[in-house]
Amino acid sequence: MDGVPHLTQAPIAPGEAFTYEFDAVDAGTFWYHPHQRSFEQVGLG
Repeated sequence: MDGVPHLTQAPIAPGEAFTYEFDAVDAGTFWYHPHQRSFEQVGLG
């Protein structure tokens, strides 16, 4: 939902609001295990 204005969604003007609504069908804890420069990736979270 963080798309490109005018391309994937209408822009949100200053002072306006946007409510994120979605179904979390695959809710849970997911881990990311990098193998490329893992010493840097892990530090970035």
